[in-house]
Amino acid sequence: MSFASILVPAFGAPQDGIALAAGIAMAKPFDGHVQLLAVHPYPSDAVPNVGVPLSLEVMQSIVRGQESHVRDMNTRLRDMLASLNACEGITVQRGRRENGVTCSFRSRYGDVEKTLIKSAALSDLVVFGAIAEIPSDASQVFLGILRDAQKPVLITKQAPSGRVRKIVVGWDGSTSAARAIRQTVPLLRRVEQVTVTSVVGDGRDAPGTESLSAYLARHGVRFACRKIFPGRLSAADAMLMEAQNEGADLIVGGGYGHDQLWEAFFGGATAGLLADPTVPILLVH
Repeated sequence: MSFASILVPAFGAPQDGIALAAGIAMAKPFDGHVQLLAVHPYPSDAVPNVGVPLSLEVMQSIVRGQESHVRDMNTRLRDMLASLNACEGITVQRGRRENGVTCSFRSRYGDVEKTLIKSAALSDLVVFGAIAEIPSDASQVFLGILRDAQKPVLITKQAPSGRVRKIVVGWDGSTSAARAIRQTVPLLRRVEQVTVTSVVGDGRDAPGTESLSAYLARHGVRFACRKIFPGRLSAADAMLMEAQNEGADLIVGGGYGHDQLWEAFFGGATAGLLADPTVPILLVH
């Protein structure tokens, strides 16, 4: 597997440009394709159900307003894509596959969450901006893609300054952590430094560390293993601090079950980690 097909959902927020730049950075090692996708509710859905009949003129005015909003948003997204592509020297794909990274823009009407989850099914990676800085429904889309489409999801607060070179991988011996590593091996092979990090409280290695080391070595990944002691920090905050100390460009980690997933992402210390990801985070459920 490689990150040859990367999806960037667009929400009409400033974070769209950051997510697109991050998607392009992730595509570079693979000469991948990045699709910027905007999904809009049907204009008729904007007509409120207020319990009293609305005149035809009022309903038409609401629908026209929504259509105008969609056109304006799509224009801004196309301009943003063109500007970033010009800076990066990237081809906007039109039909035949080109060499190097390519990008495209698509706009659709439909149920936002369902459409994005379906689109993610044939993507290798989905990229979001910081959850706290995009519309509230984006968090539900994020969870749906991670849980239902079971695709790697990247969360980032800021545009990358260059290629991904240093990665911190979280390891606790869980199935989800193993899955995250398996799905990112093509990327791990291409970077300069991989640090497999276990947050421990008793000094012992995380379960399966020896098997993991053998697996990575067989796949040609250059790596080092490290144990960190969280002290009074949560595991998430300890991992983030380690990544910052390492100068990492990316954290790779596994997700959780549904109830744990919601609690971990939107309650406690990890909520702050995803709301304010000073180091981009790539999660796999």
